[in-house]
Amino acid sequence: LIGYESGDTLQAGAGNDILRVYSQRDYGGSPWTVLDGGEGQDVFEGSPSENYTRTTFQNIEIHIGSGTMSRANMLSFEEFRNVYDLRMSTSG
Repeated sequence: LIGYESGDTLQAGAGNDILRVYSQRDYGGSPWTVLDGGEGQDVFEGSPSENYTRTTFQNIEIHIGSGTMSRANMLSFEEFRNVYDLRMSTSG
């Protein structure tokens, strides 16, 4: 599944899915509020130029790639693979 621009939810169904989100804007921002992998073993593929600030990741088992995830809500990642240039921070 591929999402573009702002939105509320990108939800995968049953089975194994790959979720990608790309912003078509030239500035940072939270492209999606909720990314839900649903059932199965799901993968989120991040991009170094994307900003996933305040995005909620749920029912996604594997994170691949990179991106900025300050104040992201990560409820389910079990494994990180091929991670490069991943920036994470908390509000505190």
